[in-house]
Amino acid sequence: MYTECRRICGCVLLFLLFGSCSAQIGHKCTFLSCRFARHAACDSDNVCRCKPDYPVQVSPLRCAKARRHLEVCSDNKECTVIDVNTYCSRTSSQSRCECHDDFIYNEETRHCEHLKLPPVAPDILLPMAVGVSVALSSMLCCFLALWRLCKRRRCQRLTYHEAPNARAAVPRIEDPR
Repeated sequence: MYTECRRICGCVLLFLLFGSCSAQIGHKCTFLSCRFARHAACDSDNVCRCKPDYPVQVSPLRCAKARRHLEVCSDNKECTVIDVNTYCSRTSSQSRCECHDDFIYNEETRHCEHLKLPPVAPDILLPMAVGVSVALSSMLCCFLALWRLCKRRRCQRLTYHEAPNARAAVPRIEDPR
């Protein structure tokens, strides 16, 4: 609470003296005006810049450290400075720098790398459709062949039953009288 009061009081004093409370990062400053930007300082060119240990500009009045994978963070910019494939995972308990979807952390390179999936197997739908078509056409051919054989036998039986058998028939001799 005391530091907040000191900031407000100092800001009021600077406002009265210079007409501005605090210089924003990247803007012209005086020695004291950049003091209220967190982790920033007025450089030799009188420009308010982030300190070397805090290279990430999170807002116009705040700089932060660059964060690595699984380090605690408060803004995406902290994570993307070191690795563009990371983001700050804004959870309710504790936000950390994590890899984007389809990326995985590589311990050797210490960066998130694109997840390389194994080559996709050829589509099985076309070979399966061809196999089913061949099986169905084979079954149809077999069915038609059996039907044809049965029909032929049935027709032959009908012709034997309809006409008397030549061997079984006894010739009749008619009397001319």
